[in-house]
Formats: sequence, C-alpha cells, structure tokens
Amino acid sequence: PEFAACLSQEAKLAVFLAKSPREQKDALQKMFSSFMQCDPEISSHQLKLLLVRLQAEQSNLHPHPHDEPAWERKCARAVLRLAQQFPGDPGAMAPLFLNYLLIAPGESFFMAANEPHAYVAGEIIECMACSDNVVRAGLTPKFKDVDNLVNMLTYSTGGPSIDAGAYSGENADIIRYTPPVPEFEVVILHIDPGEKLEYGNP
Repeated sequence: PEFAACLSQEAKLAVFLAKSPREQKDALQKMFSSFMQCDPEISSHQLKLLLVRLQAEQSNLHPHPHDEPAWERKCARAVLRLAQQFPGDPGAMAPLFLNYLLIAPGESFFMAANEPHAYVAGEIIECMACSDNVVRAGLTPKFKDVDNLVNMLTYSTGGPSIDAGAYSGENADIIRYTPPVPEFEVVILHIDPGEKLEYGNP
C-alpha cells in the first residue's frame, strides 16, 4: 500500500487494465514515471511507513520464514538494506518493481542497454560497451536525470538468464562468457603460481 500511495490514479488504472504486451509495457512506464515524479514529501513519508511495517514483519513476532513467499522475503530484506545504505532515498522501494537477483561466484547475466539496475552488495565484474550515457535516478549521490531516464528505458518485463560460462574445449582452465552482442566478451583464465598459460584470442 505504501508504494501504491506514491502512484497516480492513472498509473494504477493502467496497470490494472493492461492485457496485451504493448499495454503492459505502457503501463509499466506510467507506473515508473509516476513513482519517480511523486512529490518527495509523499514518497519520503510512505517510505518511512513501509520501513516501519517491514521491520515489524522481520521481528521475532513474524511467522516462520517458510510461511512467507520467498519473493516477498527477499524483497523486504532488499528494501531495508537499501534504506540503510541510502537513508531517506525513496529509491529504496526499487525492489518492488525490479528483479532481485542473487548470483553465485562464477555466474553472470547480460543486461541490454537502457535497462535500470542497481548493485546491492557483493563484488562483481561489470563489462560494457563504450558509452557516455549513464543516467541515474536514485540510490546515488551523483546527478539524477529522472526525465531522461523515464523516456529512454525499454520497460521490458521478465528476468535475465543466468550464465555460468562455457569451458574451453582445449583448456579447462579457460571459461568464456559470451553475451548476445558483438562489442565485448569476458574470459577467465585460471593460472596457478609458477604456471605458464598461452592463450590466443580467437
């Protein structure tokens, strides 16, 4: 209810009535735009109400974790964590409309251009094509260009595919991560101390 209070009636109605993929994409854009353009006093107040509720639900009085849907449990923990990292930033509610991924060491996923994302915790390697158009909307002390971001996103739905890499047929110490674009590729080479490995990039 706190997130919904940050949306316009038009945006909520669009989400409720959307049926076709085109309508769903348009409704998602209206929802995101409405949230990002919400009055800061309203979104900050609703964030405080949300945090109070989630903290109470995460207390000892809350039912056993397995009695709560996994998505809701992960989402709640992500919201609370983001609120600690970026106090007062309504962007902490982002897990309510973004995919929340937990990837294991050695796993990867591809994210196309104009897709919103945020790193919550852990260490990763981010590889991207040459670009000068990084646009931010929240969860950062840097400049935020909300209007530009709202207009440039693809508003695609669904989650990314997790890729564990492909071992080289010639050498098991080489793992390749090949995205569906020609601009780049990531290769991991495992070399023990004192070992020599020759690798020719195909």
